[in-house]
Amino acid sequence: MSVFIKVLSDGQHVTLGGQVATEEMLADGWFEFDGVVPPRSRMDCLRYDAEANTLTEDLEQRKELELIQIRKKRDEEIAKSDWRAAKAAETSVPLSAAWVNYRQALRDITVDYVAGTEIEWPVAPDFTPPPLPPGWVEPTDKKDLEIPR
Repeated sequence: MSVFIKVLSDGQHVTLGGQVATEEMLADGWFEFDGVVPPRSRMDCLRYDAEANTLTEDLEQRKELELIQIRKKRDEEIAKSDWRAAKAAETSVPLSAAWVNYRQALRDITVDYVAGTEIEWPVAPDFTPPPLPPGWVEPTDKKDLEIPR
């Protein structure tokens, strides 16, 4: 099965069209490609080799594009727990090891990333209240927590 492609201005990357081209497309430089399109490839990372009449995927470009999205999500997840780190610093109560490990796992998520692979995102720890400061006691009666009206 063939598809129509157009080589972009850099002379290597292409954009894919459908299986049918209009006269306007053909006049604009689209041509029929009857080779193999790499499966599960990103269209914005395909390169055309005119001599070999082949399409290959630029894996370095794909990795960079995917890392942009991964870093964005990672930064959002870290930001969601920044208040915990700030509060720990303000109160001198250390951040729990579970939260320290979670935040570090988020920072490390891009270290060994391979383009096109699924990311296994770390899961935020369940909330456990920090230990009470010295001299404070846990209320034993819920009445102590009620606000008088």
